[in-house]
Amino acid sequence: IVSVIISPVTKIANASFGQGEFLFLCKISKIISVFNKANTKLMENCRTIALLNKVIKIIEKVAKDQIMEFCEKAAFLPDSQHGYRKHRNTASDINAMDAKAIELNQQGFEVALSTFDLCSVVDCWTTTSLMRNFIWLALTKPLKQVLKLGPNTSGEVNVPFGTVQGNVIGPTLFLLLYMSDIVELWTPQFWTILSCRCDDACATVKLLRRRAPKKA
Repeated sequence: IVSVIISPVTKIANASFGQGEFLFLCKISKIISVFNKANTKLMENCRTIALLNKVIKIIEKVAKDQIMEFCEKAAFLPDSQHGYRKHRNTASDINAMDAKAIELNQQGFEVALSTFDLCSVVDCWTTTSLMRNFIWLALTKPLKQVLKLGPNTSGEVNVPFGTVQGNVIGPTLFLLLYMSDIVELWTPQFWTILSCRCDDACATVKLLRRRAPKKA
């Protein structure tokens, strides 16, 4: 299958990047509902899933890889960011936090950890801000979706906020536009060292008072 589709998909991708326009139908997601528990009458048991066009996901993957390769070479991302990066993962995140906590403790400081999750943050950004920063990609405009519930399908609805669920480029854009500067904004004011995994973060807090020296 790969040998059959690679040529046309490559042509579509190159033409899209060259012209800054992408196939409109590729940017429409179909939202379906799947119940993860037995009682289908309770809305809390329902989970929405976005079915996306495979061609646009391939194009987004190409764009994502090129963006991240450039960012790594240019050192745009802080060392404390461990999410969505090569050779970074949960283990490297925990090791970095542990090393910093031990270092501060050995210096005599009280140390605390504060974890937080920027809930639904990817759903809150405006597509305008994405287009302003990545207008050359044109991957974020115009976004539309339809809802399929049983045999019924809604009309197309514009998506003015967030990114289409399940897309490839969304986490990368969030990483660059929102999380890359959070360390600079947070650390000096609150005396903390942040360790981040995309929108999940843990602050290693260096309290201003030192521990009392142990008696001999």
